[in-house]
Amino acid sequence: RRRLIGWPPSPPTEGSALSSLGFLSEEREDEDRIVLRRFYQAGSETVLVLVEEISPDDAAASKGSSATSYKIRFYTCSPTPLQLHWGVIGSSKEGSSQWLLPPSDVRPPNTLCDEEACNTDLGGGGPLQMTMVEISRSNPVAGITFIMKRKEEQSGGETWLKAPDGGNFYVPLPNDWVQAAVDERKAAVRAGYLLEKIAQDTEGTVMYHHTYNIPEGTMIALVKAVNASYQIEVVVDTTIEQPITLHWGMSTGYFGDKKNATVEDIQTDVMVNASGEWVVPPENMRPMYSECEENSCSTELLGSNVKRAIINAKPLAGVTGISFVLKIGDEYVKNEKEEDFHIPVPAGILQELSHEATKSPEIVLQRVFALGRDGSHGRVLALVSAQSNGETMVEFFSDSPEPLILHWGVSRSKIGEWTLPDISLMHEPADSEIISGKACETQFKMAPGQMLKDLLSSNNSEEKSKDDESEEFIAYLQRACLHFKANSDLLALPFVVRTRAEDAKQIWFKDYWGNYLLPFKESSNAEDAVQS
Repeated sequence: RRRLIGWPPSPPTEGSALSSLGFLSEEREDEDRIVLRRFYQAGSETVLVLVEEISPDDAAASKGSSATSYKIRFYTCSPTPLQLHWGVIGSSKEGSSQWLLPPSDVRPPNTLCDEEACNTDLGGGGPLQMTMVEISRSNPVAGITFIMKRKEEQSGGETWLKAPDGGNFYVPLPNDWVQAAVDERKAAVRAGYLLEKIAQDTEGTVMYHHTYNIPEGTMIALVKAVNASYQIEVVVDTTIEQPITLHWGMSTGYFGDKKNATVEDIQTDVMVNASGEWVVPPENMRPMYSECEENSCSTELLGSNVKRAIINAKPLAGVTGISFVLKIGDEYVKNEKEEDFHIPVPAGILQELSHEATKSPEIVLQRVFALGRDGSHGRVLALVSAQSNGETMVEFFSDSPEPLILHWGVSRSKIGEWTLPDISLMHEPADSEIISGKACETQFKMAPGQMLKDLLSSNNSEEKSKDDESEEFIAYLQRACLHFKANSDLLALPFVVRTRAEDAKQIWFKDYWGNYLLPFKESSNAEDAVQS
């Protein structure tokens, strides 16, 4: 490594083969993506190495950590077949030169590897031979170390072609590449530690969490269901020793011209369009040390090493979550897209799920039912989907912070009647039991985070995966699922919902004084029956 620290080495000037490689090098002289260009004298052979940076938009970008991969091309001009004998250097630390076996997904065609190194045949037409190794961001290394082997046609043996002093050659890659990977791993480990610490420090069920990289640190946004309300936490771990303030407001679907709006001014439709204007939070939501004006509040994050702000919120119609920016010292920090950070409360996640369901060809009907007057205890989103095999799936999702149980029956002959479900008409639901021979009860369970993520990102999923890795998040809702067989000929599903508490605190939720009713098909007759 010390031998090759000078850059660039003087190019060779003699011989037709050397002239060809020199011409090839000059031909790509003006390409911004070429971040390294070197000639290596391997015995009587000369090797030209070009390193090309591949950025997200496949164009030149700032060198180093922005790259998604590097393409390392090896050229030589020899009438005799040559082979690249190579490995990788995993660390960029001074003095580290351990030769490591390359990962399987970076090995080019015509490569055979043993326990110590890989051997790759150079290919090409005529005397010009070449091969290419591509190192992706998932396998960041400090560089490639190599020597050449020449296959002797007459003797059938091999000749090792090394550096003039008998050592190996080294192709360095930008150090920022490896350091960025190290920083990312450290941030992930730290974020895991913070999540575990938060889980230990506070009670409740996690409904949502998202990790962000911020200047010199990490931020975690978290929503928990605690004692019939949502607890929204913003936790910041940074080496910057300056005051940190949360500048925030409630995100709503209110798009009017009215300034200084309050929660009472926003739309109270059961489902509203996501995240419009900020509105000033109600007083019972504001943490201590909060100062509010116009449509937002400023709250100082408290703590020594790890700083935190906790906001308590009840389910509110039209409120999708909180939006905010961080103020660290005098600098404002937004997300990687230079937009406001957004923490969806489960009501907002439920809203997004309802919106995505309208795009699915399998969903034949969806309904939203309020729990309590004006949804003061949350909502239930019901989705009826037609499966390809003729069966019917009914899914209930809820943003309620309280554990729920679905108390239900079926309507066979007319809309609105309540009869006990026949197990021959359906697949036996999990976590269910028959109550007094009249109804079935099914427990709501936390919906798998990956399933919700897939539903929420079904539209433009390719664009999201390319644009921003920070789209990774974990979202949870309560879910109950009923699966009816083909030709069950059911008209509707009447139901009520209750909390899981087995004592006097148990709460039953109904449609005013009657049952909720979920028809299995969109039809005017069914709608008329529901209205009546």
